[in-house]
Amino acid sequence: ARRRHSLRHTGLEIGLDDGETTAFFNFESPSEVGRIYELLRARPLVSRKALEEVEDLPRVTAAWQRREVSNFDYLAFLNSLGDRSVHDLAQYPVFPWVLQDFESPTLDLEDPQSFRDLSKPMGALDPGRLQYFKERMREMQHDPLAVADPTRTDTETQPPFLYGSHYSTPGFVLYYLVRAAPQHMLSLHSGKFDAADRMFQSVFGAWRACSGANPSDVKELTPEFYQGDGSFLRNDHDLPLGTTQDGVRLHHVALPPWARSPRDFVRKCRAALESEHTSSHLHEWIDLVFGHKQRGQAAVEADNVFYHLTYEGAVDLEGICDENKRAALEAQIREFGQCPKQLFARPHPSRNAGPPERAADGMNLADQAAYTLPKPPPPPPGAYRGRASAVDGQNSAASWVLDSLTAHGLAPLPPPLAAAPAAAPAAVPSWRPREGPREAWTGVPRRRMG
Repeated sequence: ARRRHSLRHTGLEIGLDDGETTAFFNFESPSEVGRIYELLRARPLVSRKALEEVEDLPRVTAAWQRREVSNFDYLAFLNSLGDRSVHDLAQYPVFPWVLQDFESPTLDLEDPQSFRDLSKPMGALDPGRLQYFKERMREMQHDPLAVADPTRTDTETQPPFLYGSHYSTPGFVLYYLVRAAPQHMLSLHSGKFDAADRMFQSVFGAWRACSGANPSDVKELTPEFYQGDGSFLRNDHDLPLGTTQDGVRLHHVALPPWARSPRDFVRKCRAALESEHTSSHLHEWIDLVFGHKQRGQAAVEADNVFYHLTYEGAVDLEGICDENKRAALEAQIREFGQCPKQLFARPHPSRNAGPPERAADGMNLADQAAYTLPKPPPPPPGAYRGRASAVDGQNSAASWVLDSLTAHGLAPLPPPLAAAPAAAPAAVPSWRPREGPREAWTGVPRRRMG
């Protein structure tokens, strides 16, 4: 499947023949990845399902409405189609906060008050904080220098926005997963863990900050909150995570009173995700993150406007000749959040509405126009030259890929990006997180353990 990398269409994710792992390749230009994509399409051994998952979107949506696909697997499928990948911390799969009750001794999934309002982005859940964001945005609109020139890097010329932060960044992903993948936070923070007071201490504290207490924190969750054994919440390796200003030594993440253990916490979060209440409202969150409220006037009306460089197409990096300016923009895009590819141009159908009338080929007649995914560009003419970042081949599929790249002038560049579980066929999407630090972003393709 083709992937974005730093909002550029230069990535390619390939499932290996063991059926459980994938390899991620990042190329120097979209034309290069287009050429390799077409070469792979021409190979008889390459699965057509993986190459045609875009066409599967209407069918999977209809299967989700018929309750043949779970909420979790549907979100995993949309993340994959929206170019979110466990290979890329800057575009890690994003999942919603579903619950808001992290204080009660028991969790009542029949009570609507237990759930977060999925029709609003995290930044709009607290009225007082939202009012602050709106006033700041109005001040930007009155600034004559606030012009939409995305190549400018000084703050005086930025287009107006509500949220200067984002719901998913490399730092936010590692905020949740530091206990499972400490080496990546150490890399991000120059060999040190973040300050203890800024690290993931408790689920309730994280929710409180994200939903209103922290004026700059609007992050959502990762898939690990809804699948796995919850080991990312445990400090099994006794990492020296530091001591807060209150004298509390960080260790395991503090769980809500209704969770007996990390595994029980994940199990109940998953039950909440698959609940009837969430099923009735999940399409509203999809509209915000993957759908028609992601950008444009609909985003303004939904209080869902982020910093302009988080959106695909805000800046043409290929057209910037100044290397310093381009490097600064690339760093900002890489580190401060990226919105998924927009998948829907119209409101997403409710799960409870039921699938609409089906065409002979199984596609949804009423919703075909809502899917606006671009077709891959044709391969560039002429000779092909370039280099790619790739993982080492560990089996026949990976070896064949690397041989094919080498045959076309592509020498793999270290360090490799990590291997991860491959997606299931598009009709029954699935995602499985790594369990424990030994399995997270190892850099070498291998089978998932456990």
